[in-house]
Amino acid sequence: MIRRAQVSGGLNGPSAKLLDLNRNRGRVAQRDGSAYQLRSGTDRRTVWAANLSNTVVSETCPCGTCPSIALTLPGDTPRYAYDAERSSFILDAVAESAIVVLFVENDVPVYLELVPPFNATEVDEFPAAESLVF
Repeated sequence: MIRRAQVSGGLNGPSAKLLDLNRNRGRVAQRDGSAYQLRSGTDRRTVWAANLSNTVVSETCPCGTCPSIALTLPGDTPRYAYDAERSSFILDAVAESAIVVLFVENDVPVYLELVPPFNATEVDEFPAAESLVF
């Protein structure tokens, strides 16, 4: 989803150009320090992917009927950042059985949500990645 999903708005700073985010481009550059700053020439999606590789599941959805999960970076994990401003993004993809939504806060994926069809009583697993339409 990070590489291909459409990006919606949120609490985005001036460097968050949605048109640019919905194009796949860029290269990685990093600075010294425990939290790397990825320069503006870098695709922001690359930053999200770098943080995703370090995230862990912190809790499951309290509804008990869906597979939605909260994600977090462990306290001692390096955090990659595109810039210093506060930002919030929503990525979404559609499958035959549901909508999958990924929330990204301050360049860190924080919640993966499954939105079942309105007529579904319960959907207990995410659709296969190959079935997602972006």
